[in-house]
Amino acid sequence: MILVPSSLTLSASSDTLFYTFGRRYTIKHLINISSAIAVLVLASTLSAEESDGHITQNKHSNITEAEVVETIKRMFHSFSVESDDKNNFYNVVTDDFVLYEMGQIFSASEFIELAETFNTIEDDWELTDFNISIDNQSAHAYFRNKGRFVTLTEGKKQLVKYEWLESAYLVRVNGELKVKFYFSDAVNETSEDLSD
Repeated sequence: MILVPSSLTLSASSDTLFYTFGRRYTIKHLINISSAIAVLVLASTLSAEESDGHITQNKHSNITEAEVVETIKRMFHSFSVESDDKNNFYNVVTDDFVLYEMGQIFSASEFIELAETFNTIEDDWELTDFNISIDNQSAHAYFRNKGRFVTLTEGKKQLVKYEWLESAYLVRVNGELKVKFYFSDAVNETSEDLSD
């Protein structure tokens, strides 16, 4: 037996559902309200594009390969000479970010300090051959990276080209996919003097 509080009684006919709270609703009206609630719930779980163009996912949504690639590319753009704000790097990596490069271990701040010492005036990266594995709230990617850099040191320009084998481990943090660990192994390097 189900007990119904005296303040709430339900009565249904083919057109109307009655609540004794002083209101009377048609079933059609209740279906419209239910549909609107369902749409709002669905919308809250979908992606939202932010003003800078990157996609923020709900913390329970599935990670996609496109999101992994986009996050890694955002990381590179954040410390590019074309970036307006190098601090954007910290928006793309976790607080405990670690980079293994050149036989050394770098935190996020140590890497930014290192990158600023290269006197780079032009940079470009080409990321290819992605292999991506995705789990519930994390992803791993390994890929090839070709970098082209023009440096200016003591008035002399130099073109430096690198090829790396790289991998990244990414995790979802408060709805954002971020890089937690990055490994970079240089497999080829060439340089050319551009001074006249």
